[in-house]
Amino acid sequence: MCIRDRYQRRVHGDNFLNILMKNLIHFCFLALLVSKITCGEKLGELWVKNPENQKIAGSDNIPFNIGNFGHVPEGSQLQGIAYLATPIDACSELTPINIDEEDTSPILVVQRGECKFVTKAHYAQISGFKVLLIVDNVEDLEMINDTTGLGYTISIPSLIVPKKHGSELIELIKSGTTVLLGLHFNWVHNLEVFSM
Repeated sequence: MCIRDRYQRRVHGDNFLNILMKNLIHFCFLALLVSKITCGEKLGELWVKNPENQKIAGSDNIPFNIGNFGHVPEGSQLQGIAYLATPIDACSELTPINIDEEDTSPILVVQRGECKFVTKAHYAQISGFKVLLIVDNVEDLEMINDTTGLGYTISIPSLIVPKKHGSELIELIKSGTTVLLGLHFNWVHNLEVFSM
């Protein structure tokens, strides 16, 4: 066996091991995420700060799930004004929204609709929003997955909330009230690893 043949076998073996390790790491983090969600560990807290004492679906906190793309600022807390998207599903370019200059973390609220989650996040991100909040069309909390392979282009976190909570939030925004949301991300997992 010549040196070139040995080198090629070694390179191919290394590639196989790298792929195997990436898939194993991906699987472990996915298993960790699923176990934390199903075991009841909270990914964080989402609540209405203004108007004060505002309950959504009879609760102080709004349950949510986090997308497996974008940067999730784990361990941090932020607050931002909630703005309603036009079109409401954010499946195409958004009508410009005047974001308050003092609002450092504006949150775009959209309905689930027919397009991919990454598409919604893309339009939210290029419009200057720091968080995307998707109102689901069902009551169960679902996973938000990148099925396009373009999740690496998204830098903002994407959340999904149940239909009942989200619908009440939309109605509150439509009433003309300035809705300020508080959001805290727990140290649960690093979602960016999923985009290997």
